[in-house]
Order: sequence, then structure tokens, then C-alpha cells
Amino acid sequence: MQTRYLSLLLSALLFSCLPLAAQDFSEVDARARQTPFPKKQNIDQLAASLTEGLRTEKEKVRAFYVWITANIRYDVKTFENKRELDPTEKDALQAPEQVLRRKMGVCAGYANLFQALCDASDIEAIRVTGIVKNHRGRIPRIGHAWNLVRADSQWGLIDATWGAGDVDTDAGKYTPRFKEDYFFAAPETLILNHYPNDPLFQLLPAPLTPEEFRQGQAAVQQTVSDNDADETRAVYAPKDSLDAFVRLDSAAQLLHSSLRIVRFDPGNNMGLWGLAWSQYSAAIDNLQRVQQEMNGLALDPRNPELAAVLDRNIDRFSTAETHLNACLATADKITTAGGYHKAARQLQATARKNLLECAKSKEVLEKTRERMRK
Repeated sequence: MQTRYLSLLLSALLFSCLPLAAQDFSEVDARARQTPFPKKQNIDQLAASLTEGLRTEKEKVRAFYVWITANIRYDVKTFENKRELDPTEKDALQAPEQVLRRKMGVCAGYANLFQALCDASDIEAIRVTGIVKNHRGRIPRIGHAWNLVRADSQWGLIDATWGAGDVDTDAGKYTPRFKEDYFFAAPETLILNHYPNDPLFQLLPAPLTPEEFRQGQAAVQQTVSDNDADETRAVYAPKDSLDAFVRLDSAAQLLHSSLRIVRFDPGNNMGLWGLAWSQYSAAIDNLQRVQQEMNGLALDPRNPELAAVLDRNIDRFSTAETHLNACLATADKITTAGGYHKAARQLQATARKNLLECAKSKEVLEKTRERMRK
């Protein structure tokens, strides 16, 4: 009995150490392709059906990838906006339930559905956005979305959209064709045609800059090799950094990601928007702290604790003003390209209004504090 247990343990260890490419997914693939659409677009039901009896997270992730590539068609009409949808309506069509209902989507829909299946199965995944190069080496005007997933403690790159088939935008035609290459794609290979907004999501120890990505394929390959050999470019270990990143709350993730994006690509509207929003949120957090402490508090100079309370909240108002001014400056850098410009102008208007109210309230506290000193 003990010998049999040891044998099983050794087999399991050997299996877990095999390279991903060496694993045989034929049974997982066959069952995934036979799994029907869930009733009422039920994500949890689909995830449960696909993962039933599977032992490892990689097998489960593989089932998601194969099922999506086999069952979801690329929506060329929506991509080309031939139906003249507004951005809000276009985004709504890419919700996981809508992708299941329509049995089609664009890249955001593929990535959202993959993310939802991982979430339903308690598998860590990240939705990645960025730019890509098409088969001609050109960068389309519209961005792209794919995924990062942590399966059995290993982070991998997944692009179910490109794994499902080929899109000829010139002819407006989609051709289904399963591709193995975009399941746990090698980072040094995927970077040839996929550039995420957040450099951390490249999974390279020495990330490329946007300018380096825009080079020809041979030049990009050489740059990746040169960067890996240059110790000054190795700014972080991808696995450790990603593991730390996913432990942050959503607000901290937005700030950290935005700071990395702007550091590598100062003109990136997505990074600038995330940074401006984080700065605005930090200001609001300080103003809410003031409100919580000052709400109902009588400004009576005879109160022995009032001086400390006033000083503390005057500082909070000053900090809020600093964050609001930073928000205004950051949002002012956002250009008209993409969908962030209108939102940035609205954010600026709100920030200016908060600045005025902040200044008035701060002045009241400062006058009260000055009277106490006399």
C-alpha cells in the first residue's frame, strides 16, 4: 500500500513537471468540443460542465480555450461597425452572456467569456488590452483584448480570438481555424504581434517599449534577445510581480498598472485615464475622511480636541487639492484618439467643482483655527 502510494505520488510529480507543450490534451479537447451551449447563457453551468472530472487547472483552462474557439464566431460586422452601433451598445454585446446568446463576438467578447469561465472556476485570470500587428505587420487602428491566466502556479498567455480563426478585414470574412499557438503562447513569440498596454503583461523579464514593438519582426526578435541579456533592463520578475499584482485591490491595481503604462508609454490614453481617475479617487477619499470626522462636530474653540481635529482636516483638504490638481494636469494630456477624451473632459469638470468646494471648506477651518490661536 505504501509502495503504491509512493508510485502515485512520483507519477503526479513527474506529470506536474512536464512542459506544457508535452501534455496530451486530446481527451480534454474532444470532450470540450462536444459540450453543448448552456441553457439561458448560464456561465456557471458551462464552467461546471467543461471542468467536470478534470484534475488540473491547465486542463480546465484548456477546456475553456477549446470550447470558445470551437463555438464562438468572430463578429466581423460589429468589428467594422457596419451596424453603426454606439460604443456603449457595442461594448454591451461583448458581455459574456451576450456572447453566448449570439454565439459570436469580437476580441473583447472572447476575452470576457474566457475571463468569466475562469472566475466561475476560481482560476486567476486577467483581461489584457493592447495593440497587435496583423499578418501584414501593420497595427490596426482598433486595439485588441486577450488574457493572462495562472494555472497550476504558472502564468500563461491566452488569445482565444486568434486561436479561433482568421479575419480578413478587407474582404469582411471570418474563417474558423483552430490554432494551438495562442494557448499558453511563449512570451518571446507573442510579443512579435501582441503589445499589451501594461508592460508587466508581456511576461518578459525586460519588457519592450512601444517604439521597440513597432520595429519589424526580425528587429523585435533581436531586441527581445538583447534586452534579456541586459541586466539593467530586467526591472522585475514577471511571476513574482504578477502574483503581487493580483493580490492588490482593484483601486491599487488600477494605479499600479497606470503608472507602469505611462512610464513605458507617456502618451498612452488608457494609462493617463487610469492615473487621472486614481488621482481623483485619492482626492475624494481624503474629502470623505474630512466629512466623516467633521460631520456634526461643533466648531467650539473651548473643545480641547478641536485644534488637532482642525489641523488634521486642513491637511486632508490640502492633500485633496494636490490630488485634484494632479488629476486635472494628467487628464489634460489625454488626446482625442480613442474613447477616453470625452470622459477626461467630464472628469476635469467634476474635479474643478470639487476644487472650489474644497477651497471654501478649507478656508472655514483655517479661519476657525486662526481664531483659536489668538
